[in-house]
Amino acid sequence: MFGGGKPKGPQKGKPKLIKLEVTLEEVYEGCTKTVTHRRMKLCDTCEGKGGKDRKDCGSCKGARYIDRVVQMGPGMYTQTRGPCPTCKAQGFIMDPKDICKACRGKMVLEQEKQLDVAIEQGCPNEKDYIFTGESDELPGMLAADLYVRVFIKPHPYITRKGADLFMQKKISLLEALTGVAFEFKHLDGKKIQVSSFKGETIAPNSLKCIKRLGMPLYKNVMANGNFYVQFEVEFPKTVGKEQRQQIDLIFPAEPGQATFDVSKDDVHMLEEVDERELHRNNNDNQEDDEGEQVPHGTKVQCAVQ
Repeated sequence: MFGGGKPKGPQKGKPKLIKLEVTLEEVYEGCTKTVTHRRMKLCDTCEGKGGKDRKDCGSCKGARYIDRVVQMGPGMYTQTRGPCPTCKAQGFIMDPKDICKACRGKMVLEQEKQLDVAIEQGCPNEKDYIFTGESDELPGMLAADLYVRVFIKPHPYITRKGADLFMQKKISLLEALTGVAFEFKHLDGKKIQVSSFKGETIAPNSLKCIKRLGMPLYKNVMANGNFYVQFEVEFPKTVGKEQRQQIDLIFPAEPGQATFDVSKDDVHMLEEVDERELHRNNNDNQEDDEGEQVPHGTKVQCAVQ
């Protein structure tokens, strides 16, 4: 518009993405994974020319496409672009005997290539590693980039949030009241011994922390997150008479605590929930509520008191 700009150089091809699955253990310690992918590469035999004595097509001037002006009506014209019929959209003309036997004139060959991906300690999920110019290489274009996206597979008992690690631990009611001690295998294979403080009780769903035992911080492996343990207390289904007597001695009833004679008819007993019955009753109530709704568009007149 203002006298012309700098001519554009070769365009880069469309990048390609491949997925790489790794374990949480591999991210914890860092590793190198090898990926194999297939790419298009310029033929080495003909140097991506398709053969020898290649000449640009006289019709499209090597552009592979030609523009045509089509009359739509009196004084009305439109311009369309389509593949050149002379060179069949190849952009060049060549004697059949000069066509490259390696690529058969296609100028490119399919290549299988292996790349080593260095997974860093603490690598985040869906991290992209970029390999410049390692994807498809096409005539007249710069080689495209290859993206390797890391997906971390779920661990059997450890979950991750950033640099912090979490684990669910089931314990008995006795352990919750008297203390807990257990051992687990960490992501580096080491056996970790864990214990609560003497005299400390553990409430259901409580969250306890082991400092600096989490994931190495990404780009700062000298520091670690924390390791959290959430406790699920398993209560016994029933308590026997002798056990109840011992519990009463250890935990006497508090002043004002209610007690009822369960043999009387006016004392209602708590029973186990029937999930099927609960689901059925909820559906019945929902249907009743829907049946009482006023149809859409119906005018409602307020009653005068």
